[in-house]
Amino acid sequence: MYKHDEVLQVHDDLQSRLIQSALVLFEENGFKNTTVNSIVTHSSSSKGGFYHHFKSKDELLYRIHESFINHVNRLVDELEKKELSPADNLDYILTHFIFVYDRYKAHITVFNDENKYLADEYKAEIVASRRKFKSAIEAIIIKGQQDGSFTSDIHPTVITMSILGMVNWMYTWYKPDGKMTLDDIAREMKTFVFNALRSHS
Repeated sequence: MYKHDEVLQVHDDLQSRLIQSALVLFEENGFKNTTVNSIVTHSSSSKGGFYHHFKSKDELLYRIHESFINHVNRLVDELEKKELSPADNLDYILTHFIFVYDRYKAHITVFNDENKYLADEYKAEIVASRRKFKSAIEAIIIKGQQDGSFTSDIHPTVITMSILGMVNWMYTWYKPDGKMTLDDIAREMKTFVFNALRSHS
């Protein structure tokens, strides 16, 4: 008989298998053309197992988003515990944001390509979870402008949205086996951002 923690581990493993199978099938066939049956078959599970973890394909797609957005929002929580300068804060969050692709590239690709099919009930939650990360970056920019670390010539919202757009769209061109590693990309992007933010006072 399973112990309680062993039961939880089995459930976590099944949920992970279902998500990984969905990522493969959504990338290959798209959200609309992937059925619950095909996810179940690919993951060697059952419909009962699927519906134990997800009430629908929509919830599965939402959970794919949740997995990587929760990761980046944990960066915000960790940053709040540190006492860093605005420049060091931005360096930290940019580096870790870019390295999200080391673990979650498939999640980000699938969600960005398929989120147009997401049910309305999940959209407000997604907006709220993304707002937390956006607000954290913007707060760093504002603080840096206030203490003279960053130029005040550019509106903080423009800077924030440019950073988010630059990193969010990496999914369209970054290849794990490509010529540039994530270390290379992080170095180049941070050079670009910090050169743009350099105060001329």
